[in-house]
Amino acid sequence: MIEPLNICISEKLRVGTSAADIPEVLTASSYELSHAQKRVWSVYQNSEEKLKGNRSFFSLIEGALNMSILEKAVETVLARHDSLRTTFFMLGETPYQQVCPAESFHFRINHIDISNYENKKDLSNEIIQEEHTYAFDFLDGFLLRITLIRNTETSFILMFSMHHIISDDWSKGILVQELFTIYNAYRQDLENPLSPLRIQYKDFISWQNSLLQGEYMGKLENYWLNRFNNKPEPVKLPADFPEDNLLFYSESCIELEMSSHLIKALNNTAKSNDTSLFAVLMAITSILLNRYTGRQELIMGTPVTSRIHPELDEQVGLYIDIIPVSIHLNEEKDTFSYILGKVKQTLHEALEHGLYPYDMLMEKLGLVNHAPRLPFINILMQSQSMQQIMLPEIPDLSIKSYSHKNLTGQVDITFNFKHSDSYLKAGVEYNAGLFKRSTITQIIDDLIYITETVLANNDMLLSDISLIENEERK
Repeated sequence: MIEPLNICISEKLRVGTSAADIPEVLTASSYELSHAQKRVWSVYQNSEEKLKGNRSFFSLIEGALNMSILEKAVETVLARHDSLRTTFFMLGETPYQQVCPAESFHFRINHIDISNYENKKDLSNEIIQEEHTYAFDFLDGFLLRITLIRNTETSFILMFSMHHIISDDWSKGILVQELFTIYNAYRQDLENPLSPLRIQYKDFISWQNSLLQGEYMGKLENYWLNRFNNKPEPVKLPADFPEDNLLFYSESCIELEMSSHLIKALNNTAKSNDTSLFAVLMAITSILLNRYTGRQELIMGTPVTSRIHPELDEQVGLYIDIIPVSIHLNEEKDTFSYILGKVKQTLHEALEHGLYPYDMLMEKLGLVNHAPRLPFINILMQSQSMQQIMLPEIPDLSIKSYSHKNLTGQVDITFNFKHSDSYLKAGVEYNAGLFKRSTITQIIDDLIYITETVLANNDMLLSDISLIENEERK
């Protein structure tokens, strides 16, 4: 699935740490992996599917593209970010990463000329798909590919494909902005206008690990162990197909843009309750899950960004973790307003303690496994603020950037809400090995119906909130 490339802003951890500079670590021959990288590594090593971790985007370029300047701009971007020059290796049973020095890093753009072919659209789509699904080998070379497709003398497609272990969705926005900013400067015989980066991903790893020590670490760990010491069962929606036929990587997605009056009502509810739109959407999703499963103890995972320091906003790397959110509902007593209050408090506490890595929690709970699945989390929910990427105006050059949508492959269902100042889109990513498309369509319809119901009456009891009747669906 392809969509316009935006800067995707996930929920941010609320960590009570100092805003002091992140220390630079000494240059070494190798570095340990971050906690997020270790989780990706484990999934990769224990999954038959190697291609699901790719993060890719491409730019449609129309006009007089200067090849030599583009090559120079790409070289500058690669020299700027250590993550793009990183390789991995095993020492005994432990993975490590090493960074190739920029001066000895020789990277070549893959040039493909299809200008003499008639079916250019089909060919370019085929190449884009091949690059997006390229199976990187962690132990053999770099985890980045750049391809330039020439359709005509003035029409090009520039594609980046990277593995998730060295990047995230935020990184894609950074790269496309930096590349064309630098290109525009070089085109005018100007110097690179971007300030040098003081720190790199290896510095973040060391800094994060330093935070996870001593009394503060104990506080974080106690919170999560007390929250999940009963090792709750994952929430499972009624499936259409048996779980023994599970196809972890047969995913699909259905999206629906919400109406303007519903968006206004959601924002007003968030404002009047002094909470976030995310909390309102999570409360509504909790009600949906309760109505489908009858479960009163619900657990959802939510991806969060660990870019908790200003200097990390310009970094390319994997800055995503998952926090589990546990919500207890009482069908006979809870109203929507009360549920929203619970979610607000629970989410606030989870984000405050979210620096504690998910993989460490699973290890402490004895729930570590090596399947490409998240222990005790079967449902993900994320809310992303979408900001348009600002590119420089380059004379005689038109640039439009797009991204491949990355599906998780680690849970049965992901509720994904994307919003900007003008729209809110509700999406459900699902495992097509478990669910029919019609079932997911029904879930989205019920989600919208419940949203309309509770926003019209915040004091309605959970037991009185229903799904759409079968007659109404018809």
